[in-house]
Amino acid sequence: MAGTENPDVKVHFAMALYEAMGRKFIMEHGYFAHIDLLNPEGVGEIKLTGPGPSHPLSIDPNILSTMKDMAMGRAAIRAVRNIFAQSPFDPFRGEELAPGAQIQSDDELDAYLRATATFDIHAVGTCRMGHDTMAVVDPQLRVHGLSGLRVVDASVMPRVPGGNTNVPTMMVAEKAVDLILRK
Repeated sequence: MAGTENPDVKVHFAMALYEAMGRKFIMEHGYFAHIDLLNPEGVGEIKLTGPGPSHPLSIDPNILSTMKDMAMGRAAIRAVRNIFAQSPFDPFRGEELAPGAQIQSDDELDAYLRATATFDIHAVGTCRMGHDTMAVVDPQLRVHGLSGLRVVDASVMPRVPGGNTNVPTMMVAEKAVDLILRK
């Protein structure tokens, strides 16, 4: 969004058409933009549904739950539309399939986002690191209240990094190796 110091949206350009995070391809010629909000305000929740491991988890990603997140989603769609309207795309541009050229107003874009938005594959924070009562692990990646158990993955990140989680996760793993080998 205008006026932000750091990127708040990531756009993946794909030279294929797909839905459902690539699980369903649209067998037509075309290109596609996948939009990720890098610093969403909404915070998800994972709950136990029962006492045993066979009980499924209740997962609510709580995406687009704030006015800021909705505004970022709308702004991102409009920015991508502006990019695709540029002259280098003229020879390749066809009809806008989603959300569709007829979807223009804030209310229409909000309805489209609510109907189609999903969480991405870069989940973090379920075992976040810190010293407060909500933290699961300490800065040495040790689980609070247990001995001999560390968590070494993206779940220890207190918040979503501004991009993919693969490199930060490798950094967490490298740090864990250093911490473990010092013992």
